[in-house]
Amino acid sequence: MTIKSVEENLQKLINKYHLSEKITVEMIKEWIYNEEGKGSKPFNDFTKKCLNYFSVVSDIDELNEILQFFIEAWNSFPHKSLGGKSPYQMMMENRKYNN
Repeated sequence: MTIKSVEENLQKLINKYHLSEKITVEMIKEWIYNEEGKGSKPFNDFTKKCLNYFSVVSDIDELNEILQFFIEAWNSFPHKSLGGKSPYQMMMENRKYNN
């Protein structure tokens, strides 16, 4: 999964639900970059914020698919708290360091 493909998937999702006037990929990236808190709270807050835009979706399978896009974004985009790196980058660096 590349950052470009994550951005494209998010944009398709935004377009599918006609939300481009309410939410953008850049907004999502900014929320992720500026997340704050410890443990699972930042991710939980982020997903709640994102899913609020998709409150019209009632099908659980569709909601799970939407949530997967946000999980990919969370893991792919940089976080200020990680020194401007993404969780994926941190994992790869850790893996390289431990091998």
